[in-house]
Amino acid sequence: MREGDRVGSEFRNRQFVVDDWRQHHLKPPPGGRHWVGIAGRYYLVRSSNWVVERVRP
Repeated sequence: MREGDRVGSEFRNRQFVVDDWRQHHLKPPPGGRHWVGIAGRYYLVRSSNWVVERVRP
């Protein structure tokens, strides 16, 4: 998955949302966005449409 892609529906649930972003050495998500962790990578996505804005290893 790359910037501009939409997170697949199978990953759009609380199981993949990263609430403890500090423990993963991520920056705080700006308003209207959240981190999603999938297979060891982290994606900053827009909450409204699940489009990836940033990718972190």
